[in-house]
Amino acid sequence: MFKPSRKSAIGQIPRIAAIPHSVATENGGTIVNAGYGDGVPLVRIEGTGNGNNLLNLASNTESEILNAPYYSEAAEYLPGGGPVQIKVIDPLRVPAGEFELSLADTVGQFQEEDMHWKLENITTGDIDFSFNAFSAINEDLLIDYGLSITWGQYQFFNEDGIVVAHKTDLLDSGIEFADPLNPWLTGIPDVDGFDEMNWIRSGTVESTENTPEEEAVYDDYKDGSGDDPFTDETETFEKVLDGTWSPYCLTSFTTTLTDGSWVNIAAPTSEELSGDLSPAIEFGNISNLKGLNNIDVVFTSDKSKWTRCVVLEMQSIADIANDQFNGANGDPEKMKCRRHKSVDKNGRTSDDAGYNASEGELTSAWGMGWFPGYVIDVGTGERLNLAFGEDSWLAGENGNDMIFNPSNRMFGSNGSFGSNGQVLFGGQHWIYVFKNIRAETFKNYDPNEAGNGADLDYCPGYDQGSFLFEKLSDQNLTAGDLKKVYRACTWVGSTLSTATALSDLDNGGNAMLTPEQGLIPNTCRIRLRVAKPYAKANPSGGAQDAEGSINGWRNLYRFSTEGIAAVTNSSETLANELDNINIVPNPYYAFSSYETNKLDNRVKITNLPEVCTVSIYDLNGTRIRQFKKGDPTTSLDWDLKNDKGIPIASGVYILHIEVPGIGERILKWFGVMRPVDLDNF
Repeated sequence: MFKPSRKSAIGQIPRIAAIPHSVATENGGTIVNAGYGDGVPLVRIEGTGNGNNLLNLASNTESEILNAPYYSEAAEYLPGGGPVQIKVIDPLRVPAGEFELSLADTVGQFQEEDMHWKLENITTGDIDFSFNAFSAINEDLLIDYGLSITWGQYQFFNEDGIVVAHKTDLLDSGIEFADPLNPWLTGIPDVDGFDEMNWIRSGTVESTENTPEEEAVYDDYKDGSGDDPFTDETETFEKVLDGTWSPYCLTSFTTTLTDGSWVNIAAPTSEELSGDLSPAIEFGNISNLKGLNNIDVVFTSDKSKWTRCVVLEMQSIADIANDQFNGANGDPEKMKCRRHKSVDKNGRTSDDAGYNASEGELTSAWGMGWFPGYVIDVGTGERLNLAFGEDSWLAGENGNDMIFNPSNRMFGSNGSFGSNGQVLFGGQHWIYVFKNIRAETFKNYDPNEAGNGADLDYCPGYDQGSFLFEKLSDQNLTAGDLKKVYRACTWVGSTLSTATALSDLDNGGNAMLTPEQGLIPNTCRIRLRVAKPYAKANPSGGAQDAEGSINGWRNLYRFSTEGIAAVTNSSETLANELDNINIVPNPYYAFSSYETNKLDNRVKITNLPEVCTVSIYDLNGTRIRQFKKGDPTTSLDWDLKNDKGIPIASGVYILHIEVPGIGERILKWFGVMRPVDLDNF
């Protein structure tokens, strides 16, 4: 029941009674396969970006991406989890068909003000266009299709409504365990203040000339761009997964003071590699907040899905770092490959019996390990490289074995490292996610072909850790080249085990397992989602001018409504719905809520198909009333009178409903009639 309102162009809106009912009996038998607001599964063919939409890949696409060539040319997204918001607004109007949605413009360039979206019904050949330019986000209603499309270019606006080029919106973050009762993984929650727990530089705190040097290192990072210098002044990205994950550009760094002492030694990066590493000219905003990507990080015991990766040294002081090579070819350096023999999936080195170097993938004598899982860029539909760290000095926290197995301890007992004690951070098993910069900058790249010039300076999609090892194992790598490597790093995750001890495998199932057992007690998935503007992109990572484009590498999607279209004229549905035909109220005791006044007697026969005959008999078999229905309504009213307009007597009656070509339904009804009371008028 809708309440009346004065706010209408035609005056007061009348109240309308609405009776919930099954729609299956409409249109000769209707099956509704969608509800209002439901999304449709979407397949990305070309282009990239997701606006403000939360992305979720279909499981078949994720399985495809896990295998070579480690990307999908036609990534499929779950209903409501696609790059464009397409939703059902009228479930009964949705037709069965194949559709193609694309960006179209007259000049062939990606100019938002010159583009509109185009929807082609491939089944019928009909074409629709958006009413507004792509530069603005609008919802267009496609009444004939029972759908709406909300699409337009994304930009980041600050609180004053000003566009900020180097920022983006955080849309969502979450962590899921296959066994919610066994959350075996946690992280290091960021806190504000002048200690190492403040590992995410987010906010507006900045030092002055009077700030002590050992405190100034904990200032919030700022990039000095224009009138909005702070990268994350609202501290939005300080709250990702309760402050346990962060954009790389916001992470704290290790440095030395003028007296030579080390500070912030457990930070995720070093001073020379901190902050926004975007190049000023070639392709800016690639390594700051705008350069973030949408990722799923999955931890699994299935070793066939594990990621071959470099293991990074987290210990800043070379003299105490564990170096199996005794300083040959240089000392251990933070943020470069650990100087330790590589391990196989069971944690064995070449000195151990049964050692299997890489099971057919990248081999290296040192610096390589296996991450027990994988990372996928759900926006580009590709698998990515990652790395994890270890502090080789913290052998007691599993920081010296090349295995991803964080301990559960954040601090030790040595008070010389601050009020919390010695900083352990679980052995510093930080996780680093590297995006595919080669594809993002639209450069041609063939990993099997030499001589690609500058392309080789930038991180590709998943290549079994080859690029990262080549660069981070090079002791002669310049600082500038090292920055190019970490320019691709987008996200950093902190990790701690929730177990009381890693060796305690019976601790309620919370301890990580041994490498032979697969390390991971139950599958865990971390989802990080940000807003991304739409742009040209080749799903295979090739250039914009590569052959094979359908839409000039502008955004192009396909979807089918076969699974959500309403089905009508289904005899089988009508036959199944016969049991739902009813008469209400039953029994009837001199009153029903359908009656409009004191002289009105009324009951309803509900869930009727469009065409049927309703016959009403008394117990002697005498027909009392008959209705021949032939309209779309799904119910009819009986005024408790016979065919002559005379009120019936109290008693039991039989209803026979015949649906031609389908079947019949028989009901019993009992009613008690009330005498007419004229004294109350």
